[in-house]
Amino acid sequence: MKIILLSLCLSLTSIALFGQPVLNSAQYNLAIGQVKKFDFIYSFDSSLTGPDVQWDFSDLDLNFFLSNQVFDPSTTAFGSNFPDSDFALGNDINDGRTFLSLENEGLFLDGSNNDNNVVNICTDSRQLFNFPLTYESTFSDSWSCGFTFAGIPTSDEGLITGKVDGYGTLILPFGTFSNVLRVRTFNDYVNSQVFSGGTLEVKIKETNFTFISALTGYQILSFSYLKPEGQLQETFGSVHLPQGTSAIIGADELIVDLKLFPNPTSDLLNIQVTKELKADISVLDIFGRTVFAEKEVRLSAMPNQVEIQALAPGIYFLNISSEGKRVVRRFVIE
Repeated sequence: MKIILLSLCLSLTSIALFGQPVLNSAQYNLAIGQVKKFDFIYSFDSSLTGPDVQWDFSDLDLNFFLSNQVFDPSTTAFGSNFPDSDFALGNDINDGRTFLSLENEGLFLDGSNNDNNVVNICTDSRQLFNFPLTYESTFSDSWSCGFTFAGIPTSDEGLITGKVDGYGTLILPFGTFSNVLRVRTFNDYVNSQVFSGGTLEVKIKETNFTFISALTGYQILSFSYLKPEGQLQETFGSVHLPQGTSAIIGADELIVDLKLFPNPTSDLLNIQVTKELKADISVLDIFGRTVFAEKEVRLSAMPNQVEIQALAPGIYFLNISSEGKRVVRRFVIE
């Protein structure tokens, strides 16, 4: 709900005096039309907290072969379900959208839709973090969302609590960022599915870490631990490349007129280039995991075939590296 319990352990005057970073809603960098490259990560050290922390993730292996975009909700297929949302977030993996509201007291999740045209609407929006963001600020928010799929009503309802548990310097392979705030949230909720014979409930605990620059307002890194009751813990995260930051991806000029065909495909993928070269090739799934790799492959105008019949249907990315440069192309397996 959009009534929060906010406590600031220091007044804004003392914050300014001691130089601790502060981020207000007007400074949060989210705008319609914004496009940012991102990549997935699967491991994360969450142990460092407190003031003037140095978070060093310089050893992350990042490709930034994916991108997300901020849309005007009214221009999206299901935007009419979210008339109060300010932004709709999407990516180049699927047609799903996440709908957000940016308010003076925080950023709120209003709902989402997926590729199956299932619309998840929050009757009580979930707060993601509070404003102003500053060290040791906290919030607490109850929320409720739900949808119906295949005739089965499903709902999520719970309580999220959050705290800015650290600030300092964030080191990534593509740059170092100062005045970064880390928001840690605990989200305890119940997933309920209503069947003819009764209701199935699963308790879920979710811990999220979000790193936001107080200088630019960009959300740079996020990581989550998801633990449904009686099941294994899931971990996943992402790193976003702030606009204006040089990526570590090589330029396309290394490869002239790269062609992949057929696309979509089901068993074989042909790679054809106009300039002969020796390269390392790999195929990555939508989570950035390498599912195929081959080193020192000779590519030329003669099609080079990659057998992909063992891979499940979905979206994949072909990564070609040579002489320290890289090019990535998207393809689909049906």
